[in-house]
Amino acid sequence: MVGGGLNRSGHPAALVPAAVGALSVPALWAPWFRSGASARNSFDLFRSLQLLGLDALTPIRVVWFLLPMAFAAAVVLLAAGRVVAGRVMLAGCWLVVGVVAALVGLSGSAAWGTWLALVLAAIGMAGLVVAGVVGSGPVATRPVDGDQSP
Repeated sequence: MVGGGLNRSGHPAALVPAAVGALSVPALWAPWFRSGASARNSFDLFRSLQLLGLDALTPIRVVWFLLPMAFAAAVVLLAAGRVVAGRVMLAGCWLVVGVVAALVGLSGSAAWGTWLALVLAAIGMAGLVVAGVVGSGPVATRPVDGDQSP
């Protein structure tokens, strides 16, 4: 579909950001951190930090709990043809996920969900670059009155 929607350019690579954005949400609920015999997802991890009295992390925790809605909103924006807004929102989401996943990964107790989220963030950011390159080509438009060019 040239001219709007998820794939304005008509190139399959333009769909990568939306697909990876949709896959990023379940990765937030995958096991992120091993604590003894139990594995905690990213939301449990932030909840545990709050229970430990690390209230300075509250703004990050609030942003983290809004991430699934932000990913969904970005995919909806892309589907509605608001490509720039959707891509900017996805970039912000992946930046947050990438930084937090990298910090958890450095802890030495990271579970597979941390690495999955980090890989998805990297693929998503690369997908935004590729989609921006393939999407920057000419977009078909309707001819203006009197213009007979194809």
